[in-house]
Amino acid sequence: MVDPGNLHHRRIWFLIIILFVNIILISSQIVLPNDKSLIHNVGIGIIAPFQKVLPRMAEFVVFQFNHYIFNRRYHRKYLQAQRQIDTLTRQKALLERKHLELEFSRIHADIPQESYLRAEVILVDVDFPLNSVLIDQGYARGVRKNLAVISPEGHLVGKTVEPITMHTAKVRLITSSIGGVGAYIKTNRLEGFLTGENSPVCQFKYVIGNASVKFGEEVVTSGTDRIFPPFIPVGVVSSVQEDYLEKSISVDPFFIHHPIKYVLVLTDEKKKN
Repeated sequence: MVDPGNLHHRRIWFLIIILFVNIILISSQIVLPNDKSLIHNVGIGIIAPFQKVLPRMAEFVVFQFNHYIFNRRYHRKYLQAQRQIDTLTRQKALLERKHLELEFSRIHADIPQESYLRAEVILVDVDFPLNSVLIDQGYARGVRKNLAVISPEGHLVGKTVEPITMHTAKVRLITSSIGGVGAYIKTNRLEGFLTGENSPVCQFKYVIGNASVKFGEEVVTSGTDRIFPPFIPVGVVSSVQEDYLEKSISVDPFFIHHPIKYVLVLTDEKKKN
């Protein structure tokens, strides 16, 4: 048995469909001033916004895709270049070390190789860079306290101090405010005690003698401190101030004018005597 309610709803939907079809047929017969039917203009009005947006969306997608491919290709090239730079950097470091080793051999050709130990500076005191450095040689290679340390050019750098481990040692620079070195002026042998101030300049103290001192005269170790061997170049006189009782002499150390990457630890002090 058919439900009267469902039958009524079906009739209503049927009438709505017929009415909609009639409206479409009527609209197709209405011609507007532009010689297009009403339904044609309505369709164009609905489709027109999509016709404007879709090309722009397509252009945006194509641009982003090309941009991605472009960046990916150049990022790959960047990574390859970075790897090449890293390789060249390592090769440069090896060549620099080989060059310095050859310089060591050339400058100190008269010194037996067993009398000194090559070492690399691996750490600098950040707070006081002219106070101390750390080298990569320790007591496993015979490093002990109070060994003189010189630069590849043969200039005095400092001495080994504690702590000394199996593979590292601390080097107190001659520019440190702690300690000092016995030295004299090479031309007139005016002798004194050279001390640092954690600055690029050292001071001559307890100068013995009244000889005149001139700017630029070379200063070398005297050996009187029983730590540093004699005749090691230290620096040059940078300023002289004299009064009635004493001289105030400043010395510019040689080693601060060259990067300290490698040093020589003098394990046999007799070679400098």
